[in-house]
Amino acid sequence: MHSYRPTLLNCLRYKLQWLITTLCLSACQQLPCDQGHVFQSSPFKHRIIHNHKTGHLLTVYIEGDGAPWRSRYVKADNPSPTYPLLLPIMLADKKPALYLGRPCYYVEDTACSSIWWTEQRYAESIVNSMSVALKSQSKNFQHLIFIGLSGGATLATLLAAKHAKTIGLITIAGNLDIERWV
Repeated sequence: MHSYRPTLLNCLRYKLQWLITTLCLSACQQLPCDQGHVFQSSPFKHRIIHNHKTGHLLTVYIEGDGAPWRSRYVKADNPSPTYPLLLPIMLADKKPALYLGRPCYYVEDTACSSIWWTEQRYAESIVNSMSVALKSQSKNFQHLIFIGLSGGATLATLLAAKHAKTIGLITIAGNLDIERWV
């Protein structure tokens, strides 16, 4: 029988696995609830987080749908994702970037009810509220690029069409056939 002897390659593999796992877990711990600031738009509040880099181009990150349902037929009390996927990517961006919170996500807001993160998640009032928040945060930038994940990709597409500064749009697993979706 062959006995196991640690080799340099096995040790490096173990350390690399540990490093990747640690980085992923630490990224998951970055919840935006206490980061950035809350912007009051009309009629909703939005969590806004900047990475505070300078430049002429602003990349706008819009998170996915989070957890709008507790079960198939029961709406959640709070749609905020437990582990935001785009936040650590935005924070690591080397260029100016903004995490634009969806209405009712990571904020306390009396204007919120479950209809806004379920049936009306892409409603005109949602998009307009996000657009007002974005305009206030992008005044000093010449160009915008939108990155949206899942339902956030749908919102990124709708927002990109509203802003003349838009030069790019990246959708990740987006629900882009809005007519069929609703």
